[in-house]
Amino acid sequence: MCGHVRTILLLLVVRSVNWTHAAQDECKDYAVQFERVFSVPGDAAMINCTLASPSVFNLSAVSYEVDWYRVETGRALRNVSRHVLVRGETLWLLNVTMQHDGHYQCVLRTSASDCYKQSTRLVVERPPQGECGRPRKASQSLTVGVTDTLACPMEDVFNTLRSYGVPASITWYRGCDMIDDGFDGHVYRNRARLKIQDVDSRNNQPYTCTLNFNLDGVAASMSETIQAWVQEDFCFEPHVLQPANDSVKAAIGSRLTRKCQVFVPCIGTVPDNLIIDVLWWDDIDFISTNNSERIFASEPRIWRANVPRKGVWMETVLTISSLEETDFLVNYTCRVHNARGIPEAHFVVLPQEQGDLVAVGCALGGVAALAVITLVVYFRFKIDVVLFFRSSFPVFYANKAMVDSVHDNMLASRRLLLLYGASSFSCTHSHHHHHHNTNNNNNNLGEEVCLDQQRQHECTVGMHQALMEGTLKVVLVELEEVSAAQLALFPESLRHLRRKQGAVCWWKNHNHQQQLNPKSWTTCTGKSSPSRTGTRYQEEVHSPACLSPSSRFWKEIRYHMPVRGKSAAAPERTALLKV
Repeated sequence: MCGHVRTILLLLVVRSVNWTHAAQDECKDYAVQFERVFSVPGDAAMINCTLASPSVFNLSAVSYEVDWYRVETGRALRNVSRHVLVRGETLWLLNVTMQHDGHYQCVLRTSASDCYKQSTRLVVERPPQGECGRPRKASQSLTVGVTDTLACPMEDVFNTLRSYGVPASITWYRGCDMIDDGFDGHVYRNRARLKIQDVDSRNNQPYTCTLNFNLDGVAASMSETIQAWVQEDFCFEPHVLQPANDSVKAAIGSRLTRKCQVFVPCIGTVPDNLIIDVLWWDDIDFISTNNSERIFASEPRIWRANVPRKGVWMETVLTISSLEETDFLVNYTCRVHNARGIPEAHFVVLPQEQGDLVAVGCALGGVAALAVITLVVYFRFKIDVVLFFRSSFPVFYANKAMVDSVHDNMLASRRLLLLYGASSFSCTHSHHHHHHNTNNNNNNLGEEVCLDQQRQHECTVGMHQALMEGTLKVVLVELEEVSAAQLALFPESLRHLRRKQGAVCWWKNHNHQQQLNPKSWTTCTGKSSPSRTGTRYQEEVHSPACLSPSSRFWKEIRYHMPVRGKSAAAPERTALLKV
């Protein structure tokens, strides 16, 4: 009887297996997926079924269930042991051995009687003898001299456990040594990341991250190894400095140019083959570099710099040759494309109102008027300002000790006032014996004033020494207006000094004064000195006009005088008396 029962049960199992294979044969086969799963003995392995995807069937329209099978044996895998678990579309092997190496197939059946199947390859490898970490390693780069981060390549496992509500922890190893959080510049961060401060060549070695968790009462762990390599030449994400997400006002028909300036910070040696694209875009498409179009962008200009930061500068200019109404309120965007990111910045053109033009014109006009007024005031009242400053702020003019001060003041007080008229340096001959005109108001009185050649040479040399060699400070006082023809008869040294520093013009301050008579100098009392005309003496006369210079004249004279600084108390001295 027992043997008969065992035969019936065996027939039922065989029929069940045959029915399962027949059902799988009716499924649409997606073959072996490209991605493989790698593990080592003692670790856990997680295999996901990728058939539950919108690309396979409509997930929202039907329900489904997933079964797992070992392809080599055809055995169905269910929660028959503590080390093999099925959670939805995921198969967990919590304690992998070398016998687990092989293919695992997921079969997905929908409520609409559709069936799909796909296999995944699990590769189980032994770690190399004497080495720590996994035999297969991921590769990640670190940048020398900065703070950088390593990411544990088990983000999908971490997220799956979190969806179960299962807590997990990460432990990091450098080589074979466990890393304590905060040790030697290594800081644990959330989401399975390790921050490394001040990266250098010591970090150029393998790092292993181990994920520890407990699933259905079974403690398990998974590990991944990263081969970190330190880059000494590295460029970061570009920075768009201009434009600055701002706006600019312009008038219709005007020409507008705007610069896009990009900086790519680098460390180490800046590579020559840096691949970066800088393009201008409007709201629809990128802007051409054809300069025959109304709106165009220039070709990027590239140069390298070491200060203030090392890196690469790029610049391109957007030009709108003539603004139209359709150009306003458009986002003109400068966009940078490279492997580190796609940063961008934009600007908007706003129509310029008439009030803005008036304000700009008024501002420019005000500045121009202020400049003109400043120049007029300076040249008109320069002497008054300088004299006021000298008298009001004598502290800025330092004095010396008493003896030196007296000596310097004597030297500084030496001024030569050279008074001359229009005919002071002209050579005329006496004509009184030919003509009987004795007009006293004539500048040429008919008297012989020419010097012989030797005396004229001595006068010229003396004049040159006084005016050109700088032994004396000469102040020219011009008593009457001098014409160009009269000026041509002046000594060259006097003409040079007159051009260089000018002259104090007495005659400008007395426009209504009588013509000066070189032979008869009228004083403020109205009396004249005797002057010889022919054989008789001229009597004293009362002049209606007086040679009384104005305050303006004396200010100009003081302007050319030495500066008198603030008086200082003489230092105390100790007298040595002899008895």
